[in-house]
Amino acid sequence: MVDNNVERRKARDAEWQQNNRDRVNASINQSHQKLRNDFFVMYGGKCACSGCSENNQWFLTLDHINNDGHQSRAQGKQNLHIYRDS
Repeated sequence: MVDNNVERRKARDAEWQQNNRDRVNASINQSHQKLRNDFFVMYGGKCACSGCSENNQWFLTLDHINNDGHQSRAQGKQNLHIYRDS
C-alpha cells in the first residue's frame, strides 16, 4: 500500500532511520567509500603531485589542484556532491 500523505511518510521514514541508525551509517559509509574508490580509479589511482608516486588511498586526499573549489561551493555543492557530479 502506498502512503500518499507526504508528512506521514516523512515522519515514518525519520522514525525508521532513528531506529536503524547503525544500518543507515553503514550504508552511508559504504556509499562514500565506493565513491572515493571510483574517484581514485578515475584519476589514475595515484598522487597528482610532480615526482610523487604515492598510490595508497589512506595517504591521499581529494582536492582541487587548481585551487578552484570556491567555484563549486558558490554553486551550493559541498563535500561528496562536488565529486559525485564530476
